[in-house]
Order: sequence, then C-alpha cells, then structure tokens
Amino acid sequence: MLNGTEPDWQKGEHPTQQAYWEAFVSWKKSEEALAISKVNTLNSHRNDNPHRTGSRGYVKKVPEWEKKLQELVQKGVTPQTIGWDALSLRYLLARKMTYNNDDSLSFPNDAVQQLAERVQTLQAQVANGTFVPDREDDVLSQALGMKEHPV
Repeated sequence: MLNGTEPDWQKGEHPTQQAYWEAFVSWKKSEEALAISKVNTLNSHRNDNPHRTGSRGYVKKVPEWEKKLQELVQKGVTPQTIGWDALSLRYLLARKMTYNNDDSLSFPNDAVQQLAERVQTLQAQVANGTFVPDREDDVLSQALGMKEHPV
C-alpha cells in the first residue's frame, strides 16, 4: 500500500481481504490516518534503543535467552536477573544485554546499562514491598520513565 502496490489477487494473496481493500486504501489516505502515521513516525524516531532481535522479534530469541539462563543455572551460576519480571528482562535482552559466565551482565552501551540498573533497583523495591507494580505502572514503564499506554 505504501508504494502504491496492491496484493496480487490472481495469485491468491490475502483472499479474505480483497472485499475490504478499497475501504482500506480510502482510510489510509484519509487525514485521520495520515495524522496517526505522522505521530507514529515521530514516536519511532524518539526510540533511543530499538530492539535488535531481527525480523522475527522476540519469538525467535526467547528460547535462546531461556537456554542461556538454564545453562548458567546448571553451572551453578545465579544470574542477578533471577526474579526479574519477564517484560523488563526481555526488553533488555532485546537491546543486547547479555549474560556473562559469572553472575554479571554485559551491555552494548551506557543507556542499556543505566536502564538495567534502574530495573534492578525497582526489582529490589518490588521484592521488599516498597513498589507494587500494576498493569499501567510496571517495572519497565517506571524504569523507562514513561507510561505504557499514554493518552
């Protein structure tokens, strides 16, 4: 759609969507859709640390991360991320935080390291009960300093 192309309906591409194509194209060209697209583009440019998981995202990487964690545990290493919430941990791993063969972590840059330190501090607060995360105010949102779903 962005480059003006249309699915090849003759080859059977997206057969259930053909009936909706004209309405879709019309909406994508509307002022509302263009405004939303502009906001989304600006937001994506503000992302200082985009994930580095490739085109399949977390789906491919989660088993790799879990395997590495299990290998460390089997070697008798207790990674400092034990007990961290999965959302925060995966966010950091997707930005190239890595486990070392001891209980330490490696970071690709200072921004990821500082974020991990904020997550670790918040996880300690969760453990001692001084911070109670909820759906919209979780550890990762606090560490990033933003609401998960701003209005």
